[in-house]
Amino acid sequence: MSGVDTREDLVPLRTDFDRSWRGYDTRQVREYVQRVEADLRLLSSDRDAAAVSVEGLAQQLEALRCENDRLRAKIDRPFDVKLIHTVRGIGYVCEVRECAAPATAP
Repeated sequence: MSGVDTREDLVPLRTDFDRSWRGYDTRQVREYVQRVEADLRLLSSDRDAAAVSVEGLAQQLEALRCENDRLRAKIDRPFDVKLIHTVRGIGYVCEVRECAAPATAP
């Protein structure tokens, strides 16, 4: 299987209906349309369920961020400098960092 999906892989629609006297076989077309409608209903319900799940996860994330901020402030409160620092790609470290002196104009 290749790394790139083709249109047929994403939406495998069968449209090779038998020909009847005037057009396509109506029974085959009706069955095909019913299958596609059922698939669309399933996809729609899956999408709605995913949206609800995303909303719940976003609320949990926001609650955890607030809790994290509260705990960091609680640790830093008794000190003059911040102790908890975020290090990109690593996470959090607890250390005393000296602040750089502000540059003064000559």
